[in-house]
Amino acid sequence: MNGPRFDADYLRKVDNHLRGTLGLRELTPDAEGGAAMVATVGSLRRGLPVAGDLDYIAPRPALDAQGRPMEADALYAVLSEHFYPAEEPARDTRLGTAVKGLKPGFGMCNLLLELKSPKPALLPIQIHRFWPGPQGNRGWIELIRTGPAEFGKAAMFRLQNRGLKSREGFPHDRRGVRIAVPSEAVAFDLLGLPYLEPAHRHEDRVYSANREDRR
Repeated sequence: MNGPRFDADYLRKVDNHLRGTLGLRELTPDAEGGAAMVATVGSLRRGLPVAGDLDYIAPRPALDAQGRPMEADALYAVLSEHFYPAEEPARDTRLGTAVKGLKPGFGMCNLLLELKSPKPALLPIQIHRFWPGPQGNRGWIELIRTGPAEFGKAAMFRLQNRGLKSREGFPHDRRGVRIAVPSEAVAFDLLGLPYLEPAHRHEDRVYSANREDRR
């Protein structure tokens, strides 16, 4: 990733401060789409010593036929109070810039957090949302967004090798029917792999399983 890299301990402090300022709760298994909850994924979840951004997943509210949220979108409400386009007049609550995708019911958004110390810097924040509940896809989104990117690509390749495919954030079976993946445990079962802790997720673990399948 281009741009500055930050010590992971520092980013965890930024993460805690951001959660406290925005009133974001830690994601729970029974999270609902209207709740202002997030879970950390990406480099921090994998325990890397440095990272270039903060990466989160969060539940998405149900949408109507026009793509509008059918319930209050608490996450959007709090984010839009503190992050908005650079051309808008600054407010006392400003924490940074909404770069892309921030709207009611958003599926993914990119933000830039303005850091003041130890020196001024812009920290990219990316939030991907999943459909919650037992018929949702939290597990698949969590697996892919935890990364690393090479592991996610290998997981997609293995999914195809097993006659399945990913579309619109959901794995689909051979008939094109969505497969519910409410947890990472279900995602790993779908791939025919044992659960791997985030720190041990490497693409060679997936490709070696593919080689074993061909024997």
